[in-house]
Amino acid sequence: MDNSGPTDFYPENSDASEFRHYKYEKGPTVYVNTPMKNKHMIHFIGDEGEILVSRGARIETSPSILRGMPMRAQDVRLQVSDNHRQNFLDAVIYGKKNICPAEIGHRSATICHLMSFARRLNSHVKWDPKSETITNNPAAAAMISRPRRAPYYLGA
Repeated sequence: MDNSGPTDFYPENSDASEFRHYKYEKGPTVYVNTPMKNKHMIHFIGDEGEILVSRGARIETSPSILRGMPMRAQDVRLQVSDNHRQNFLDAVIYGKKNICPAEIGHRSATICHLMSFARRLNSHVKWDPKSETITNNPAAAAMISRPRRAPYYLGA
């Protein structure tokens, strides 16, 4: 979903959930700051089981057989970077691929901003990730930008 994003953002105690969350169209729902088993950081729930992950390669699975499953040739493999600063410098100096290009950083930050809008307004925010516009909530849409003082402007 690097070139897209969630479409719906909900504050706490809305949409039948006590936790704030966002939904991807035809994809997962992501719950934020839910209690985690064994102080893990991320909890994936799928059709065939669960995976809990934390830094330091701490992984738990249920059923346990999931942990040892080999990856298939067609599975997506992510780039590994143990040193984000060096990865960034290598991209700038040598033109190497950056593990997190600006576009992906933009999409990640957008999720945080939209979730913040939903929480501040205590209401659902509907987002069109293609046009990057809020489609249902004028108060949230007004939070995307602000007036600028001359001579500064945004756009063409």
